Amino acid sequence: MKFFTIIAAAASPVCAIKTSSEAVWTTQDHVSTPSLKEAAAGLGLYVGSALNQKYATDATYESQSISQFDDMTPENACKMKQIAKSYTELDFSGCIAAVEWAKANSMQVRAHNLIWSAPGHSPSFVESETDATKLEAFMEFYIKSAMAAIGDYPFVWDVDNEAVSNGASTTSAILKTSPWSIIDDHVCKAFQYAKKYKYANQKLFYNDYKFEAESGVWQAKSDRVYTMVKDLVDRDCGIDGVGFQTHIDITYDSFDGIKSNVARYAAIGMEVHFTEIDVRCSQFSSVPCTLASPWPAANLTQQAKIYRKLLSICLSAPNCLSYETWGFTDEYSFVASPQDPFPLNSSFEEKPAYQAIYATLKKWNRTKRAAMVKKWAKKWKITGSVQADGYTL
Repeated sequence: MKFFTIIAAAASPVCAIKTSSEAVWTTQDHVSTPSLKEAAAGLGLYVGSALNQKYATDATYESQSISQFDDMTPENACKMKQIAKSYTELDFSGCIAAVEWAKANSMQVRAHNLIWSAPGHSPSFVESETDATKLEAFMEFYIKSAMAAIGDYPFVWDVDNEAVSNGASTTSAILKTSPWSIIDDHVCKAFQYAKKYKYANQKLFYNDYKFEAESGVWQAKSDRVYTMVKDLVDRDCGIDGVGFQTHIDITYDSFDGIKSNVARYAAIGMEVHFTEIDVRCSQFSSVPCTLASPWPAANLTQQAKIYRKLLSICLSAPNCLSYETWGFTDEYSFVASPQDPFPLNSSFEEKPAYQAIYATLKKWNRTKRAAMVKKWAKKWKITGSVQADGYTL
């Protein structure tokens, strides 16, 4: 392992930062199957998945990842809780290994995330901190260190994750109470620091869940997220876009609300990326999944329709430039079977959801989409977001 030291800004101490990696990731010969990234060629759309290096010893998992996607999110390796051991020790080796693997396999990287503004998702020393000045100094130092250590390869950083409150009432507070709440205006400050230390090619995003539709049960949260993002834009805090996580189930039907929500971000110059899609059997513990794995054909068809509708919404919007799932095979899922949320089954075989995504990508009108995206990008002076797939903004 290599180590180097940096003197932190403000009153932060000398910090040991581990940057080399003992990579689990390796490069495999990919299998010959229909490829989503090939189907997406010319659309100005990244197609990707969250990937986890603990599964990379499975040759099929790795080869399918390489074959299918031109974009990936390290599932956990780039999160502060995995990296920051204390105020004085940061270990970026896992994140660097994932980024190096992606680069070797011609995949873009969404670096996720710098600040997680929800309780329980930060290192213990952050969770217990009561000194706002000290915590803000660490916030800046961490963001500066992360961007320097990981480098310019990631095309996106999720700067702040899940900061907005989940309350269904329109009178709920905009932000959750989190360890970062003791810092005045902490969301804007996180973006300002990220803007200060980012590389020129990198985009800065806010990422969240249960706000994707501006109608239905989560309308109040959706409006709060929009209010916060619009404020960040108006004050030039440095935000470039919004990540729609989209953890939903097969009963979901608020597609018109998603479409209009994407459109209102387009109207303020914000990119939208679908970042963590999964379409499971049941989203809520109060409604247990009653299906058995493998699902009946009717349920698989419904899952496929939802994946297709989400992709169609994205491709119809000039500001939607990335479509990622939070995993791609039911064999390695963050929710247990029979939730079965992903386009490939536990044997890495195509489900109807995969076929729906592939067919939608293949048939979409490239000429109309390119003209639409370029017109929007020119209006808002958006550059550098889509380097692949046939055109550059």
